[in-house]
Amino acid sequence: MLLRPSVCVQMARGEEDRGDDPCWVLETLLPKIHGGALSPAQRRAGARVLAAVPPEARLLYVFSLLPRGEGAVRLEFFGVPDRKVVEVVEKAGAGMTAERVAEAAALLGEVERPHLSFDLLPDGISPRVGLEGSFRGLPRREPRWGALFDRLEGAGLCCPAKRQAVFAWPGYSTARTASAVWPSVEGRPVPGFHVRSLSHVKLVCRSDRPLEAKVYLLTEYLPRRPAGG
Repeated sequence: MLLRPSVCVQMARGEEDRGDDPCWVLETLLPKIHGGALSPAQRRAGARVLAAVPPEARLLYVFSLLPRGEGAVRLEFFGVPDRKVVEVVEKAGAGMTAERVAEAAALLGEVERPHLSFDLLPDGISPRVGLEGSFRGLPRREPRWGALFDRLEGAGLCCPAKRQAVFAWPGYSTARTASAVWPSVEGRPVPGFHVRSLSHVKLVCRSDRPLEAKVYLLTEYLPRRPAGG
């Protein structure tokens, strides 16, 4: 069976940034990665979403979500202030109650690198909003991770066992500490470090379902020792 990937494009910054051009985003970029023109309802919904976002935020990612079977595309924005999230969602017409969105925003608190995403379906905007954020430091050095997970546990969105597993994930491995699975070339271990860290926490708001929390983990290979150990 041939699998179809979800395609994501990160928008350029500086002079090449065209994320504030609704016509180009909806008429050129998204059709190219989606394999065809958006429906009239998708274009109208996309224009409404782009107009609702304040100037201090910017379009960061666009997605084609064809493998999910709904024909959806996603617009994800960076830097929407937490105090404006409810206003933006209402202006976008996502069909979400202000209380539900405000609850999610309060749980995330004043995270660094806040993201806000909307899905555009062939018949219009989806009643789903994604809010996410993170902190630059890892949990052992950044106490705000602990406060965030305290709030998630208090809201019934995370159990202690999963929290413990998430906080145990960050670190790194080497050929010495993971010799049984470490790759080698011509009998010699590949030099470098396998680094594990946290990417972000995401809260999914839907009009017909309870809040859902997700944690995204990050892993990468580095040829040299990670900065700061």
